[in-house]
Amino acid sequence: MINADVAMVMGSNAAENHPIAMRWLRRAREEYGAYVISCDPRYTRTSSFADLYVPFRSGTDVAFVGGIINYAQIILDAHSGCLYTVFAPFHDMNAPCDTAPQPGMEYPVAQMI
Repeated sequence: MINADVAMVMGSNAAENHPIAMRWLRRAREEYGAYVISCDPRYTRTSSFADLYVPFRSGTDVAFVGGIINYAQIILDAHSGCLYTVFAPFHDMNAPCDTAPQPGMEYPVAQMI
């Protein structure tokens, strides 16, 4: 966890329920500049520690995670063209992949949330 660039804590108040694990997340943020995202219907101590608090309605967590997976698929596919091989078992696994980022690609994180 200490080597993470971004950490997302979802549906957990790690600051109060998992203080030892939270110590590593706090160290990653303070010493290494990790970006912490807290996704929870309730505003908790973990949410107050996070760089970004994303509230969602209770019971919509599965839809929220589905949206994040969809967003990640779009971004990674635009940058590498290889993510399709993960989700489609009949795709040609020997097809070459262009791993160079596409110029002008933006990350509309605020629009996703």
